[in-house]
Amino acid sequence: MDFDKVKEDIRSRLRGECYLDYAGAALYSSFQVEETARLLVKDMCGHPASSGSLSTGSVKLIDQCRDMVLKHFAVSKESHAVVFTSGATAAFNLVGSCLPWTEGCKAIISSDAHQSLMSIKDIANRYGAQSCVLHPWQLQEMLQRSEDSFNPEDSKFALFAFPGESNFSGRRYRLEICSHVKRKGVSGFAGGQVATLVDGAKLASTSQVDLSENPDIDIFVMSFYKLFGYPTGLAAMVVKKRSVGEKFLKRGKSFFGGGTVAAYSSDGFIRPKSIPEDLFEDGSLNMNALVALKSGFHQLERIGGVSKISQVVCELKSEAVSRLEIMAYSNGEKLVTILDDQVGPDNDLVLVQESAGSVIAFVLNDQYGNAIGHKTVERYAALEGIALRTGCMCSPGACHRLLGLSSEDVQAQFESGHVCGDDKDIVRDMRTGAVRVSFGLASTMDDVDKLVDFLGEHFLSDENKATANAGVQVEEICVKRIVVYPVKGLGGMDVEQWKIGPNGLSQDRRFSVIELGVKRAISLKKNPRMAFVEAEIDPAGTSLTLKISDAVAAELGFAAGEESISVPLEENSAQENREIRVCGRMEQVRGNFCRQFGNRC
Repeated sequence: MDFDKVKEDIRSRLRGECYLDYAGAALYSSFQVEETARLLVKDMCGHPASSGSLSTGSVKLIDQCRDMVLKHFAVSKESHAVVFTSGATAAFNLVGSCLPWTEGCKAIISSDAHQSLMSIKDIANRYGAQSCVLHPWQLQEMLQRSEDSFNPEDSKFALFAFPGESNFSGRRYRLEICSHVKRKGVSGFAGGQVATLVDGAKLASTSQVDLSENPDIDIFVMSFYKLFGYPTGLAAMVVKKRSVGEKFLKRGKSFFGGGTVAAYSSDGFIRPKSIPEDLFEDGSLNMNALVALKSGFHQLERIGGVSKISQVVCELKSEAVSRLEIMAYSNGEKLVTILDDQVGPDNDLVLVQESAGSVIAFVLNDQYGNAIGHKTVERYAALEGIALRTGCMCSPGACHRLLGLSSEDVQAQFESGHVCGDDKDIVRDMRTGAVRVSFGLASTMDDVDKLVDFLGEHFLSDENKATANAGVQVEEICVKRIVVYPVKGLGGMDVEQWKIGPNGLSQDRRFSVIELGVKRAISLKKNPRMAFVEAEIDPAGTSLTLKISDAVAAELGFAAGEESISVPLEENSAQENREIRVCGRMEQVRGNFCRQFGNRC
């Protein structure tokens, strides 16, 4: 097995899809899965706390996996401990929950942090501690500020946390800033009072991290499916022994799962274990996942290590950025705007100058400079067999900063109905997210070509065909058809003329079909038969009619007159959140309609 064979294996199972979301999840090879299956069949895993050969084998497996993780990061069990968790998010929750927050403590977190890392500040605030989320230049200002005095209380501490690489933009942070903090202190805390935490989930997936060269990182978190694709649900928290981070984590732990205590009485007597692995791994480990982890490291070693992956993805990213940046309309307007921090004197102590890594975040504009929503790009990409990521990628700080959104803007978008993960990509003339592509082990230049060709075909070709020269004036616009969709996801109604309101066509998508119990909108994407139900509404919005097509009505056995429902509506209620219920003698009719959707509605 070598690098090219693993790449070929993964690409052969993509079935022609262009996969550009390695920052979301790497793709596993059949070699790793087959070796995992072989190991599981060959050696049974018993509970490590039990007796017998099966349990002894499990203990040996756990020790082997810990050693593999330590070796990967170039440290040993004398200096570091490996604590397995169910994911990076669980690791951050563990850190936030174990630290003994009180008034006088402080959480200092980069705005590039993943949402789960940033949420540590909310735990800190709950116990009266201070917190601040800082942009790169603000972090640099804090680091360069000379401290006149430090907090004299030994029980007080600060957590200094940042991502090794932005999950949103791919911009990398300097790991050596942890040493700066330890030497000079930060924000009124001496170095001996500062616990340093690095989110390495994205960084470690495409870059070789040497913790022996960064001895002032107290806690380093990584996620294995970002590196191997398999197993999911397993991460590691590499904790430096005898560090500030370890000291305060031990001091604040208040929940004790199975295997974490030396002595425990139901009357309140508790003596926690002192070894980090024993203390912080609550309950049983996922033994089957550890077997997959072992085979993952075997594969990584055979293909040349993560350094080989890093070399490939950096070359692809560089080529993709160069080609995306020159894409333009015939009038000179740029199609693509790359979202990234410009590294200069105000942030170069914090950020890495070189644009390495595997991630590119960008937005699109039309030929007039107007925003093209990220969901539009996502839908077109799906049709072309391109898997990419859109939105804020669970990195709200970086997303909002690079889009130029203030906290007030985000609140205004929420009050206008936008929530994370919905289809509203432009709200109040402001973007709500971006497009992200990322490369990995199996990526090739063909993926770059397909991405660039796709953007050119869908967003440049029509404009170039329509205008032979920049500045051509369109003298006449002809509207061929107007379709109003009163109920989102159902069929619409053709009209000759219609009123335009502040949010577009009046009465358009005024209602949704809601699944009972969970109060969740039923979507056309997951229920394509919804398209066979037509919805009509009068211009004044006083009556709504739903009608099932004749062919489907016959298929469902509708009686004459049951193929449609008409519901009177209150006047002047277009902006209300209302629920229409079909009751009484119409209950069976409602049942027939909802049978069409495959849901209770």
